[in-house]
Amino acid sequence: MRYETQVDILQTLIALHQQHRDQKMLGEVVKVPVSHYTDSDILAQEMGTVFRRYPIVVGHVASVSRPGDYLLSDWDKFPYVVVRDQTGELRAFLNTCRHRGRSRRLRK
Repeated sequence: MRYETQVDILQTLIALHQQHRDQKMLGEVVKVPVSHYTDSDILAQEMGTVFRRYPIVVGHVASVSRPGDYLLSDWDKFPYVVVRDQTGELRAFLNTCRHRGRSRRLRK
């Protein structure tokens, strides 16, 4: 995530806190029904929002510290690959073939 994006998010969170519009969760136990984790409609909604619009944590940077290192998703619904390129840049892609929609195989 870009530094500017991080600053924007933090400024928004601080502003919400100052307006008393944040949610206090410290010291409370939040119970989420098991059905939220098994409901196919909720999964479909999350696939269209959470996994497409927001940054997600896929692994630790130490796992891709050298050029050529990569991480692969083991989830068919969201196949991604994160790779450290030869210049040292970290890059992420959906791991699918455009015309057949199948996952690509990586060779070392």
